[in-house]
Amino acid sequence: MSDLYVKFLEYLPFYGAKIDKQKKRIRHEMRELRGTLSLEQKQAAADAIFFKIESMSEFINAHTILIYWSTKNEVPTHNVVRDWSKTKRILLPSVDGSHLKIKPYVSAHNMKEGQLGIMEPDTDDVHEDDIDLVIVPAVAFDNQLNRLGRGKGFYDKYFHKHHIPKIGVGYDFQLVNEIPVMTSDAKMNKVVTPNRTID
Repeated sequence: MSDLYVKFLEYLPFYGAKIDKQKKRIRHEMRELRGTLSLEQKQAAADAIFFKIESMSEFINAHTILIYWSTKNEVPTHNVVRDWSKTKRILLPSVDGSHLKIKPYVSAHNMKEGQLGIMEPDTDDVHEDDIDLVIVPAVAFDNQLNRLGRGKGFYDKYFHKHHIPKIGVGYDFQLVNEIPVMTSDAKMNKVVTPNRTID
């Protein structure tokens, strides 16, 4: 389906409502599946995912990486953030109103609860220079590199203004056949799960 045709369909009220319903169903299914994972299973998946990413040229050549400080529902990142920060400049997102601000990671002790209850760097410093790579969480991805987020659109808005290589990460079950998309939804360059890599 071409972007122009999708854009046309977005003007039709019933199409937008249908997309929202489909996304809501996928979010519900993913929430149920994530709830079955133990802490050990989550960490094992994270280890497999980031082991693969660390061998990729995008990561090896990157000096500055934007990643996320994981919540309990996301692939765990706390260990890799601490490890990578020894050799890379690590950045984390901070929600400011309806937009993302990008802040430098200092340490696990220098974090505070942000606007949406997600931990973020406790600093007023904002990174506005180039970023070499982004590691992106999601509710789900598909084989066409589409991403389904939580529905707020923070990452999508940011990615439409900043063209950076994007690697989406998730559990194997978070990779589905197809995600309904709008033209405002940003695609990934790669998606990595423990057992699959899509590019």
